[in-house]
Amino acid sequence: MSQDAPAPFQQGALDALCAFYAIINATRLAAPAGRVLSQHASRSLFRAMAKGAQKRRLLLDMLTDGVSPEELEQLLGDAARWLARARLTLTWHRPFADLEAVPLEDWLRCVDQHLDQPSRSVIVSIGGALDHWSVVRRVGSVSITLADSTGRRQLMITACEAGLDQEDARYRLPPCALFLLDLAVTDN
Repeated sequence: MSQDAPAPFQQGALDALCAFYAIINATRLAAPAGRVLSQHASRSLFRAMAKGAQKRRLLLDMLTDGVSPEELEQLLGDAARWLARARLTLTWHRPFADLEAVPLEDWLRCVDQHLDQPSRSVIVSIGGALDHWSVVRRVGSVSITLADSTGRRQLMITACEAGLDQEDARYRLPPCALFLLDLAVTDN
């Protein structure tokens, strides 16, 4: 008598590494021409962020419970320090840091305008059907194109809301968890 074996878990189903991958993918996407991080450099950056989280005694919680926007900022600080050694300056800001909701059109316009310039990227938290950090590659008229660690390629705009408590939206894009990144070559 055989029983059906349970389906195997995929990487990411039990861990919460998406924030680490989002920072690495955003950095690679924003890298100035000729400065894209190799796999070796990306692994070293991952290690630097993990070490920073471990020093703050947050690594286990981050790996199993996920990363808050404030913790993502700490990881970005770790990444900025590591990138400085490679003569790259990483800066970021959160345009809606204190807001729980904004009109989706404002959120989309903000992201689109930021991505209109070179050496920029966007990290976003996706709630609702997902609990995930990802990278926005482009905002189109009907979808948001992602550079995502899970392979997800897009979100349909009609399925999104830019708020924390939008019950009817499949995907919630909390404005307080929107990070606009810039990466530049350091002078000298």
